[in-house]
Parts: sequence; C-alpha cells; structure tokens
Amino acid sequence: MSIFDQIRPSWAADGRPFIRLSHSTLETVQTCERKFQLEKLLEGAPPRQESEHFSFGHAYGTFGALYLLTGGAYEYSLYEGWLAYWPIIETERKNQALFLEVAEQSKPVLDKLLEEWEVAEFNDEPAIELSLRIDVDDVFYYVGYVDVVLKHKTRGTYAVLDFKTTGLTIQDLAPLYKHSGQALGYSIVLDDVAGDQNANEVLYFIGRIGRSPYESTRAELYPFYKTLADRLRWFTSLLQDVEVLRRCLELNNFPRRVSGCLHFNKPCRFFDTCHLTSVDTYKKFVQDEKDVEGYQFHYHVKDLIGNHMKRLEELS
Repeated sequence: MSIFDQIRPSWAADGRPFIRLSHSTLETVQTCERKFQLEKLLEGAPPRQESEHFSFGHAYGTFGALYLLTGGAYEYSLYEGWLAYWPIIETERKNQALFLEVAEQSKPVLDKLLEEWEVAEFNDEPAIELSLRIDVDDVFYYVGYVDVVLKHKTRGTYAVLDFKTTGLTIQDLAPLYKHSGQALGYSIVLDDVAGDQNANEVLYFIGRIGRSPYESTRAELYPFYKTLADRLRWFTSLLQDVEVLRRCLELNNFPRRVSGCLHFNKPCRFFDTCHLTSVDTYKKFVQDEKDVEGYQFHYHVKDLIGNHMKRLEELS
C-alpha cells in the first residue's frame, strides 16, 4: 500500500484530492518542506497562530475593496474595514491606529484608480472575494480568493487587483511583486468573468506603513502586464511544486531548510523540535467546509494547461 493510500481519507476514495494548497502554503514549501509537513500534514502540530499581519491585511483589503465598489464612500468603507479587523491582535508596527492612517493615505490613490477602473460584475454580483479551486491530481488541490476584479471604463479590459500591506523601507517594491504568482494564478477567473483574453493585467495595491517621521505612510499601485505564456508557466510551476511534494511523501523525507528558520526576523516555531521525527504521524484529513459548499470557480490544472497551449498556438 502506498503512502497516498494510507493517508487518503474515506471521502476521497473516489480519487478526489484532499490536501489543500494555497499561495501561502506553497511559499512555505519553497522555503522549508519540513515546516509544511509539520504544519499541514502531521498530527500534533500546534494550532495556527493568529497574526497581526493577517488582521491588519484583512481589514485593509476590506476597506479598499468597498471603497472601490462604492465609488469612494470613505466612512462606510473605513467602518467595515474596522469591523473586519479580527482577531484583534496588535503590535507596535501593526495596529488599528496605523490601519486608520494607511486607509486615510490610500484615498487619493484609490480615487485616481477610480478615474479609470470600476468593479466588474460576475453573475450580476460585484466581482469581490471570488473563490477558486484548481485540482492538480488525486491528492493535491489549490485554492485562492480574488480581492477584486476591475473593468477599465474606456478600454473594456479586465484586471485582477490584490491588496497588500508592508513595512519594508526599500524605495521600489516591484521586485517583491512582479514575479509573484498569487495574482497571476488568480487571473484565470478573468476567462469566466470577461471571456478569453490574450493578455491580463494584475495590479498590486500596497499600503506602506511608515516606520519613522522620515518614512511616510502611503499607498502605491504596481501594475504588471501578463500574457497567456506567463499564466501557462504558472500552471506548469504548480505541477512542479506538487511533484516535489509527492516525492517528499513517497520518500518520507521533507528536507529542513535554513531559509525557513527565521520568519519575520523571529525563529520558526518548530526551530528546536523539527529534527524530532520518531513520532511523526499523518493526521486524519477533514473535508473543508468550502469544498462542501463549493467554490465559484473550479478547474483542473491539466485542462487549463491544454486550453492555454491551444490558445498560444492559435496566436502563433
């Protein structure tokens, strides 16, 4: 019996995938496979630690999406963003006061964005927080949530918009986002919202948190143009990442990587215990509630690869 048969839950006996991946979990895989195993696959892992980064980012994303949807209703959007600030975990660098400050500083950039773009609609509903699922094989599937899909008011083109926050002090944040696969992978929903397109635009709206009187809190917009070939490479990379995980399972070897020993300049929570493998036991996988309710968009990666290869051939 293979390791996959041993860990496959009864509700996935028909070949349905049961291990959920996301942009953040793939980042963990690429940083340290052992950390991914400890967090996602084994029994006895400490519960997920709530983070000030999640609370702050969720509040900011809610504020920004509603500001765009309402065409600039600042107080309403700010209030809803404040309600979304949960769980209330605050630090000196990320707290509700700073959320209010970065929201205020984001207004002029959001207003400028609204001069050219509006929130798109899908099935007569605003295209906000759209959920997607991509099945990779009989074990792994990938999920994501699109912050906002925008439609250009004059060109009629569509774009995926993702809200981010950071306290990094580097002048140009483009290297942090230009080759990020997050919004690029999410752009597959544009085919359903807007129909087949040969190019896509992904926008990262960044709330920058000043660290001193000399570093202003502000917002910046980073647009990146992507092609069908870019998207095809992302789907292929997803297959490659899963192949790495399958090999780790087959060999029962999840390497420990030094790149994962520090996270936000703090030691990994498994730093002193990750070498202990004698009691490793794979957990019983529980079906995600969202899998029962269904995602708004559901794909298989091989179908997506075939579709994009065909479209590229037609363009050549």
